[in-house]
Amino acid sequence: MRARAASATLALLLVGAAACNAVPKASTGHGHKTKKPTSTSVPLRPPVEMAYVALIGTGSALGTGTQVLPVDVSVPGGKQRRPVTVGTFPAAIAVAPNHKTMYVANFGSNSITPIDVATGRAEKSIPAGPGPAGIAITPDGKRAYVSDDGGIGTLGDTVTPIDLATRTPLRPIKVGLGPQGIAISPDGSTAYVTDAGAIPSLSQTGPPGKTVTPIDLASGKAGRPIVVGNGPEAITITSGGTAYVANTDSDSVTPVDLTSNTALAPVAVNGAPVAIVATSQSVYVVTIPSSSGGAYAVIPISITGNTAGSPIAVPKGAQYIALAPNEKTAWVTSISPGELTPVNLATRTAGHSIAIAGGPYALVVISVRTTSSTPTTTPTKKKKKAT
Repeated sequence: MRARAASATLALLLVGAAACNAVPKASTGHGHKTKKPTSTSVPLRPPVEMAYVALIGTGSALGTGTQVLPVDVSVPGGKQRRPVTVGTFPAAIAVAPNHKTMYVANFGSNSITPIDVATGRAEKSIPAGPGPAGIAITPDGKRAYVSDDGGIGTLGDTVTPIDLATRTPLRPIKVGLGPQGIAISPDGSTAYVTDAGAIPSLSQTGPPGKTVTPIDLASGKAGRPIVVGNGPEAITITSGGTAYVANTDSDSVTPVDLTSNTALAPVAVNGAPVAIVATSQSVYVVTIPSSSGGAYAVIPISITGNTAGSPIAVPKGAQYIALAPNEKTAWVTSISPGELTPVNLATRTAGHSIAIAGGPYALVVISVRTTSSTPTTTPTKKKKKAT
């Protein structure tokens, strides 16, 4: 791909259920009844932060990856767990508001793979449109919306809604050419889709796009496109109701006032922006080198003044960014040589990277509360036989 598929970043809380096992009474040979130790609930461990990283392959195998790798990033150096097999080229991940399921958009398989977060198991894939590149879930958790980029050599122009209760795709909604990033307004009324246009590295022909298409989710109809910069790929929406669009081919980020669907003055950044997330105070954009210069970096943009700050250097190959649940750390993936890097948002410095093989790309970071392996027990008590 020219840079990446789409930004779909959620930081949500998962709470694991505790198990409770009861042991029945047993009769002894001496006429006494002894109550055996009874297991109560399994205690909960303190929450840990888990990054779920999509692996898309590297080198000649780029785009052939089929796994999502869980990484416990609360452990120094990270603890990698057993990967989950999904579809080909997992390009984006979204987590449902009920915190139980994550959904992986498989760009190369034209499908969405649900993953049960509690068990870590992939479930039956859901058919999607051609080249699913981005995914967003409504705040009520009833539907997902998937941008259909088209795939290798083909330019798509639709967004596919998915009924998450029945896990069935609904009638596609026509948008601009090459839809990539997708984000839903905080009130759940509107989805905003970046129309990136043709991406040469996907053998797609045509000019780059330069619009964002709003979709009224109640009617399922697309509204008038909003003109932004060239090649808009990623989008994020702040809690205050402003969208920020990463214009990969314009080396800029365009704020969009969602009350009027009006693009504001673009913010110039040094490099091509390919991924973006927002906190309550700032927007953070990943840049890669462009024809005008720049480097692999994370650039903060102040929401109050829409001004770019100093770049934070990150490893070569940086492509995707996700926030930790407390919004104090952002995690950045780098496809090659393969790294997961923390960025301290208070000091605006990058920390020690975690080596990840297999082409780390899209990711989400969530807080997980797991159970202890040792259940608590009640002591045994003997009860005398009544006389």
